[in-house]
Amino acid sequence: MEKDPVRGKLISVPTKTILYLSVIVFLFGAALVLVGFTDFDKPESFLQLVSFAVMVILFFTLGLLLFLFYIKSKIEADSFSVRSYGITGKFKEIKWGEINKIEFPKSYGKENGIVKISDKSKTIALTGLYSRHYNIIELLAEKLDPELHKDAIGKINNLANKHR
Repeated sequence: MEKDPVRGKLISVPTKTILYLSVIVFLFGAALVLVGFTDFDKPESFLQLVSFAVMVILFFTLGLLLFLFYIKSKIEADSFSVRSYGITGKFKEIKWGEINKIEFPKSYGKENGIVKISDKSKTIALTGLYSRHYNIIELLAEKLDPELHKDAIGKINNLANKHR
């Protein structure tokens, strides 16, 4: 989590786990290529060659997508809005006053620390994939209108207190 001193923004970037996972996937793809060129003298069938090429392309594509997610995506929050940037550089922005829906998805019947905020057309998920996303969740509790989102503010405060 970084604080931009010029504009007073909270910036949450993906965790290092995403970077490590992308490197592991790239290395696995490279190992496939090395094994493929050293062990295969000549493919026995066209199907074997195609399946090998598909696996290599799949692993390199997955590694590239994970790496781009780590490099390009982030969540920014300031006193006016929250913005989520994707791997293409495009962003979704929701102003604090325009939030009309707050969800707390569950996994296996338990809360998993994810908060989804929505306005009429966009949804932003504040998840554990981003470092210190709980600071943005705490800011969300401060910026929400207490009369409209009383239950959600209570859940957000409980969630933030669990992870301090």
